[in-house]
Amino acid sequence: MKLDVYKINNAVEKIKTGKNTQFLDGRELKIVTGKLKKSEYNVYYPYKDSEKVMLYTGKVPKVKLFKIYTVENIRHQDILGSLFALNIDSSYFGDIVLYNDYYYVFVSEDLALYIKDNLKMIGNKKVSLEEVNLSVLDNYERKYEEKEMIISSLRVDNVVSGIINTSRKVALDKIKNKEVIVSAIEDSYKRLIFPSIEREIRNTLTENAQERAI
Repeated sequence: MKLDVYKINNAVEKIKTGKNTQFLDGRELKIVTGKLKKSEYNVYYPYKDSEKVMLYTGKVPKVKLFKIYTVENIRHQDILGSLFALNIDSSYFGDIVLYNDYYYVFVSEDLALYIKDNLKMIGNKKVSLEEVNLSVLDNYERKYEEKEMIISSLRVDNVVSGIINTSRKVALDKIKNKEVIVSAIEDSYKRLIFPSIEREIRNTLTENAQERAI
């Protein structure tokens, strides 16, 4: 997945002009804050274990929390896909959380009404959204599972494929689609997504070194 330079620069510009950003994932957060002084921004966590956050300077950003009702089983990836199907950029919604058998999704106030009016189906299942107080998830804590694996390399797509028991191609697609968030600096991310770049750089360095030796 290609880094959205416009989104990064726009987030930096918003902070510089006293506005808040939309939601940033871990990778975007690292890049944006790397372009700012720590004194220039505050970080807003919609809940204490939030993966996606917002940066702001003055007032705390306005975020809505929707509870998703359905009589059928739905999955996290189905919700994510349905939001993208509405042509909603990932910066306008935060974490999708499963809590007490219900899914919740954080959304920016800017698109909250649009999402509530238009997210009627998740996959082929009918759903309805109810706005609830953010405090509903005050006691929510992310659950982690320890897993031991034997893997052939430490490439992140290789690690993810082992965790979710799928192929590296499927794991790579999930990373590209942000179903799995990779917190990494840009160069590391390029080596992960485009391993040919690393080979190209290595070959170029080797050729230059040989030229200098001659």
